[in-house]
Formats: sequence, structure tokens, C-alpha cells
Amino acid sequence: MKRLEYDERTGDFNEIEYSLWGVAAKILLFSLLLIVAAGGVYAWFKGWQFSDAIPLIKKYCGLAYSKGLVAVKFLQSYLTVKSIAFVGIVAAVCYWRKKIWKIIKCLLYFLFWPVIKLFLRARSAWQERDWAMLSLLVMLGVVLYWAYMFVFALISVMVSSVHIDDPLNSSMPIVFMISGAVAFIYFYAKALTMVKCGQLVVYSDWSDFLKSTAWLYALPVGIIFVSDSSADTMHLVLGWSFIVGGIVSFVSLVRGAFRYNSGGLCYLSLFARFAVSFLAIAALAELHSKFDKFRKGELGVIRGVLLPILIFAFVFRTFIRPMIGTDFHY
Repeated sequence: MKRLEYDERTGDFNEIEYSLWGVAAKILLFSLLLIVAAGGVYAWFKGWQFSDAIPLIKKYCGLAYSKGLVAVKFLQSYLTVKSIAFVGIVAAVCYWRKKIWKIIKCLLYFLFWPVIKLFLRARSAWQERDWAMLSLLVMLGVVLYWAYMFVFALISVMVSSVHIDDPLNSSMPIVFMISGAVAFIYFYAKALTMVKCGQLVVYSDWSDFLKSTAWLYALPVGIIFVSDSSADTMHLVLGWSFIVGGIVSFVSLVRGAFRYNSGGLCYLSLFARFAVSFLAIAALAELHSKFDKFRKGELGVIRGVLLPILIFAFVFRTFIRPMIGTDFHY
């Protein structure tokens, strides 16, 4: 241990190390000497002789011996292997408490790192009044909660070997579906924001968009033509042409992400190029489906024509059009 001592020559306080056991031994020795001295003074005042003190010393030595045996037996009843091990563990924990606490903090940080990052992002969004990002982070928090519940249920089943009626299969599809949807929304929103700020290029122009999206139509059509057993030579040639064109289009899709961006933005652009292509095809497919139902008389003009056109126009103008052509200079 350390204590501060004032140095009169320099006027400073110096740290001096001292042993606690040494201080305790000095106090004990001083107490024994004080007791012996007090006994000698008391015997002198009483006029005792040395021969009178011998029986008293024997009496108290025998009493101390008997009480010591009782104390030893009492301690032996409690000094078992488990108690000694427990005391040793407690002493080791007290001695290594700082390192143990650091290890626990590292494990907790590793285990709950997604929660910590989500909380920091949510707090930042709250301070910046970014309500859209805050809503997205709340959705991510719900998904993260179910993901942790899924992992804990899996661990409990593996460790305790307790059979729970379908504890995982019922929640696993929901967790992955929600996680995928939230991840898609988050990265799409991030890419859209960076495109509007001129920091990311998704599709440089309309020709790049059409070339990179053609594989979604060309590959399925080519595979259908080639796999048809009744197809003639013309259809086979046409099918293989579509397949080759689809492969070229897919290569163009991937190549464009690395051509117009650098670093980690390449992968964000690649995701956005895939997402925009699928979103455009899905919007056109839904619009065609509504028109088809309108032609068959299953839907009226509003639900079959006007409303689908308005929704498609909103999706195209808000989520697709900004990704095609930017003011980014490369």
C-alpha cells in the first residue's frame, strides 16, 4: 500500500510504500508488550512474588489450550475441500477483479455490439430530428430483439436438451423475412441519399440501366426456349442468343458498380443496381397484372387503371428515377 508523506525540505508530498502485514505485526507486538507491562505493574502493586505467578500462568495456559482445541475443532468442521476452494475462488476473484471485469466487459460488448450500435444511431437520429431514420432503426430494433430471442432459444434447446414444440421453425421464417426487408430498406435508403448528394453512382444513364436490367428478361426467356423439348432450331438459336445476351447484361450490371465507384461504395452501388432492377421489374409486373384484371372485368377503372398508374408513377419518380443518372463527376 502507499501513503503520502510531507517532505519539509522540498515542500512536496511523496508516496511511500508500506506493507500492511508489517503494520499489523507491529500493532500486535506492541499490544502484547503493553499487556505484559500492565501485568507486571499490577503484580508489583499487589506485592506478588514470582512463585505466586507460576500457578496463575499454568491456569491460563491450560485455559488457552482447551479453548484453542475447541476453536480448532470448530474450524475443522467448516474447513472442507469445498469451503477452501470457495474461499480460494473468492480471493482470486478479488485479486484479479479488474482483469475479470475487463474480460466481462469485452464479452458483453461483443455479444451486444449490434444493440450498442443501434442505440447510438437511434440517439443520433433523435438529436438530429431525422424521423425517417429513427423509424427505420426502431424496426431494426424489433428485428434485432427477435433475432436475440431466436439465438437464446436455440442455445437453451442445445444446452438443456429440452424439447420445445417447434420453438425455432415458427419464428425463423418471420425473423429472416423481416430482417431481409429491413436490411433492404436501410441500404436502399442509404444508397438513395448518397446518390442525391452526388457521392454514389448507381446507373450513369438510361442506356446503362437498360443494358444492366435486360438479363432479368433475357435469361428466363432463353432458358424457357432452350429447355423446351419441342423447340425447333430457330427457337434454340434464339434461346441461346437470349442466354448469351443475358449473361452479357449481368456482367454489365456488376461491372458498372466497380466502374463508376471506388472502395466500399462499389458494393453499395452493386446492391442498389440489383435493387433498382428488381424494383422496376416488380413495379411493371404489378402494373401489367392490374391491367390484365381490368381487361378481364375483375377490376374497375379506379382499381384497375388509375390507382396502379398513380402507384407506379410514385414508385418510379421517388425510388427509381433518382438512381438513373446523377450529377456525380468521375
